[in-house]
Amino acid sequence: ALSVGSDSNGSGIVALLEIARLFSLLYSNPKTRGRYNLLFGLTSGGPYNYNGTQKWLRSFDQRLRESIDYAICLNSIGSWDNELWIHVSKPPENAYIKQIFEGLSNVAEELDLKVGLKHKKINISNPRVAWEHEQFSRLRVTAATLSELSVTPELLESTGGLFDTRQYVNETAIVRGVKLVAESLAVISYDLLVYFNYIV
Repeated sequence: ALSVGSDSNGSGIVALLEIARLFSLLYSNPKTRGRYNLLFGLTSGGPYNYNGTQKWLRSFDQRLRESIDYAICLNSIGSWDNELWIHVSKPPENAYIKQIFEGLSNVAEELDLKVGLKHKKINISNPRVAWEHEQFSRLRVTAATLSELSVTPELLESTGGLFDTRQYVNETAIVRGVKLVAESLAVISYDLLVYFNYIV
């Protein structure tokens, strides 16, 4: 009852675990394994410059980092109504950024949801990063952050605040977020041209 951080970023953790569970079921059978390897990671230190993500990425062999097509970070997706935002550091014209945005946008349209795109270049001279995907981008890995927030919160703002408790998180919002991400990954992983439906 005393815990806080249900939306930031308990909602992202719940979504990631559910998406990992769904793909684990599919990938456990060679007949339903997708054409991409999927790697799921939970890191700590989000309010502290995503320090856990930075250390996790630096622990990888450079060849492994170079083999990553792109990463999707989930941040605060537990209290949105109808629109989520994709935050990116690379230009929207980048092939993988296009793939991420189009994949999520097409599925969002089928689910009667909206997905917006926000592009913000990284300030290399500033050690502080605004979003988790920027830790990936600093190591030349294409990445995006999916969030209900349209702008980056200030340091420690809305992170584990006293009002960020279970009662303020909308279960339906998390389920829709899971469907959005899982189905867009399925479209890419299974090379599907149409909407792919999961029972969540």
